[in-house]
Amino acid sequence: MVETVSVLVEWREHIHPRRGGVAGPRVVVDEGAALKAREWERAARPIAEEMLGHERTVPELGRAVRAWLDGEPDPVGAAAVAAVVVRH
Repeated sequence: MVETVSVLVEWREHIHPRRGGVAGPRVVVDEGAALKAREWERAARPIAEEMLGHERTVPELGRAVRAWLDGEPDPVGAAAVAAVVVRH
C-alpha cells in the first residue's frame, strides 16, 4: 500500500527541500551580504585584537585568531572572530 501526502500551499515555505521531493521556497541572494559581513568583520577586529591580550584567553585560541587576523586560512580563528562579530 502506497500513501501520498498532499502538502498545503501555505505550508510549502516551511519545507526542507529534498532530492526528488517538493521544492521549497525560492532562494533570493542578498547581493550586499558579503559587503555587510566585511564591514562587521572590520568593526570587530579591534575587539578580537583586545581579546588576544586578555589573561583568560586560551593560548591555542589566541594563536588561531592571530593567524586568521594576519590573513592565514585558519577555521578556528575565523570562527572565533565570527563569534565576536555576532556578539559585538
